[in-house]
Amino acid sequence: MNETDAIELLLVEDNPQDLELALRALRKANFANRIHVARDGAEALDFVFGQGAYTGRKLVDGPKVILLDLKLPKIDGLDLVIEADDVHIAPELKPAFGPDIKTFRLDAMISPGTSFDGVLSGHTDWRAAMENWRTRHGGMLVNSVAIGWGKLDIAGKGAMTADELHRPVGALQLRIGGWQPLLQQAQQHGWLKGAKGGLAAGFFAFAGNMQDSGPLTATLGFKDGVMSIGSVPADLLSPLY
Repeated sequence: MNETDAIELLLVEDNPQDLELALRALRKANFANRIHVARDGAEALDFVFGQGAYTGRKLVDGPKVILLDLKLPKIDGLDLVIEADDVHIAPELKPAFGPDIKTFRLDAMISPGTSFDGVLSGHTDWRAAMENWRTRHGGMLVNSVAIGWGKLDIAGKGAMTADELHRPVGALQLRIGGWQPLLQQAQQHGWLKGAKGGLAAGFFAFAGNMQDSGPLTATLGFKDGVMSIGSVPADLLSPLY
């Protein structure tokens, strides 16, 4: 792969003003050196799969990350995510999330959103923005989150904020389907590490105590710098930047 052709981030946005704000913030934060912009869902899908106007593009050239608006012309954001579910996450993220995250959909509202205007305009950094948000009693209402992670189907909702160290605080109520075969595989291969071994280990420790045959109901909690699944501590938390 030619490094000059590699695309780190695909940005999908049809609103010119929102596009300019996003590009300015990304470049200010040095988030991505090589950004490709698509103006609608159909163009983004063609780019991802190397078809249409992008026929012949090498798929190994990325993108590593897709940042998109949910309300897009031609193909909306949710449909785009579903149709592109064969595109897995970047290799360097696989140890953290597992090799087969197929879909991730989030419908959430951050209030007050004006706390982050300085970041978008390039006049402040994330640390100052987070402190402004926290001291203004900021919060994020997660109306729905859906994740296709390997054989797991995860759906939930909840609410989040941040503590004085800017670590997440709150809880997500999750419903997890397809967990039994994964737990059996983990038991057979000796993957069970118990609590405090990370998200996957915490999940296995929690699921190992369940007797249900249907979907698993669990609370993913964030408090005092610790992420827990139910009552099982899974991992330590870092600031949200």
